[in-house]
Amino acid sequence: MKATVAYEEREDRIKVLGESKDCGTVVLWLTQRLLGKLIPHLTGRLLDAISDDDSRSPEAVNARGATKLDPVEEDRLVLTLLVDAVDITDSTSLTIMQFREETRTAGLSAVRLALNAAQLSSWLQALRACYQKANWSQDCWLLPEGLGPEDASSSKVTVH
Repeated sequence: MKATVAYEEREDRIKVLGESKDCGTVVLWLTQRLLGKLIPHLTGRLLDAISDDDSRSPEAVNARGATKLDPVEEDRLVLTLLVDAVDITDSTSLTIMQFREETRTAGLSAVRLALNAAQLSSWLQALRACYQKANWSQDCWLLPEGLGPEDASSSKVTVH
C-alpha cells in the first residue's frame, strides 16, 4: 500500500492518506496520544526483527525502505477514520496493524496495514518527521542511532 504521511497543524494530528485495494483513498487521523502508545511497540518490534536476523543492520534496513513516491491524493475518498485503537499482530516477516475507530457504528470501521522491517523503518521515519514538524515531545522514541534520524531533513522518506 502506498501512503502519504503529513502533520496537519490545523487539526494537530497526523494524517495518513493511503491507497486502498479498490483504488480509493483511505484517510487515517492519528493523535499524539495514540501514537505515544503505539510508537514504542513498533520500535520494539523493529529492533526485534533486526536482532533476529544478524544480516539486517539498521543501515541496511533503512536503505531497503527508502523509496520516494508521489503523494497519495484524496480524489476518490472511500473511508475516513479518527483512529482510537490499533491492533498489532506479527506474522513471519510482517508487522500487521489494524487501525480502528471504535465509536463508528455502521459500515467499514478498520483499515489493515502490513509492513516488513524496511517498510516499518520508513513508516517510523515518516512519523518521526511529523513529530518534529509538530514540535511534539520526543519521549516515545526509543530508536537507536541510524533507525530514526534525529534530524528529519536527513531522512530519505518524503513527508508531505
